[in-house]
Amino acid sequence: MKIFFILIAMALLNVSCMYEDCICTAENPDSDALCLTDSDDVLLPDEDTAETQEDDNITTDSEQKDENSVNDEDANDSQECGNGKVETGETCDKNSVQCSTLDTNFESGMAVCKESCTGWDTTNCIAKPEEAVPLASIPAKTFTVDYLYSSAADLSNGANQSNELYSQALFTASIALTNGTYYIPHDMANVHWLAGFYDSTTVQFVQQSYYVPDEYTSTGTLPYVVMGASIADAKAGAELSIGIKNENEVNFIVVDMMNEEECIILVGYGTLTVDSISLTAGAAGDFSFTTSKIDLYLPTKTPEGSVVTDIQSSGFKVCQ
Repeated sequence: MKIFFILIAMALLNVSCMYEDCICTAENPDSDALCLTDSDDVLLPDEDTAETQEDDNITTDSEQKDENSVNDEDANDSQECGNGKVETGETCDKNSVQCSTLDTNFESGMAVCKESCTGWDTTNCIAKPEEAVPLASIPAKTFTVDYLYSSAADLSNGANQSNELYSQALFTASIALTNGTYYIPHDMANVHWLAGFYDSTTVQFVQQSYYVPDEYTSTGTLPYVVMGASIADAKAGAELSIGIKNENEVNFIVVDMMNEEECIILVGYGTLTVDSISLTAGAAGDFSFTTSKIDLYLPTKTPEGSVVTDIQSSGFKVCQ
């Protein structure tokens, strides 16, 4: 039994020598069976350990790639149109914005994100009117209508007409066209009737011009100018806007003839200040006013956009 333990102890000593990479010598004559020789191929313990560590590292890198792949899949799963976030590849995310924030050429309206989240639906966006350029301008004027007729019928009768004829028109303009010059009034006119009338709701002013070759004959010429405001607005000291749409207190139109029918060819924009006004129901009155420069536009191209519908809804025709 003791010999067995001694043999085991000797074997352990020789194994210890092997792990120290020892070489058998004369000092260990009985250790040939357990000691290594110079010619033996030896895999050293530290090399073996390093190779095992490399294997561990390879396994770790592979596991890391798998983990990253899983994370990418999770990220793709969370990227979704309509999840409340604008993500890569998306322009919007099922929301709406004011059209003007997308393009300053839009005046109003809301843009809606498309179902794909790749852009905006601007169907409900309203574009600003194209900037209108006046064809001509009428200089600022001050005028007093000394005799306001108390109705349109009385105006047509012209009871005071001899006192309302002038050698100079109040409103004059010329517009260069490709086929000539358009004049307000006609360039042949030499006498101008400047008169006004009122009724229960409005006060109006008319400039009608004529060609009078002698004292016995006269010929009406076109165009003529009509300007009107509601009596409720025409208070002394009030500054009124001149235009066509409802927000304008004064309408200013230029009437001409086309296809043998009178129609509105131009509309004016500016301001009118009421200097004084005196109206007595059933009797004549007077009206003093001052206008700013009045810009003239085609009804289809005004600072308010096209006003053709507004004119037609008031019972007038537009020259086409």
